[in-house]
Amino acid sequence: TLKIVAKNIMPQLVSVIVTTMTQMLPSFISYEAFLSFFGLGLPITVPSLGRLISDYSQNVTTNAYLFWIPLTTLVLVSLSLFVVGQNLADASDPRTHR
Repeated sequence: TLKIVAKNIMPQLVSVIVTTMTQMLPSFISYEAFLSFFGLGLPITVPSLGRLISDYSQNVTTNAYLFWIPLTTLVLVSLSLFVVGQNLADASDPRTHR
């Protein structure tokens, strides 16, 4: 049974696990930023995009770049990882290939 699992089941599971993790990673990053924005996330000593956005949200009218740079970074990282996860899911799905 171990030989059957290693040769037949594990190659199928690896692609499913990798695809699931790449699709879940942007949501983990967004959850962490959301919690850090409200002060519930990581400790104060650890830098976080959510804490940067929270700290500089009152400076939107005077120094807007201090607010928009971390927010844009968060959006670009989450969006790019989401697109990579979607493309990986499409590439690893045998039903979409002929």
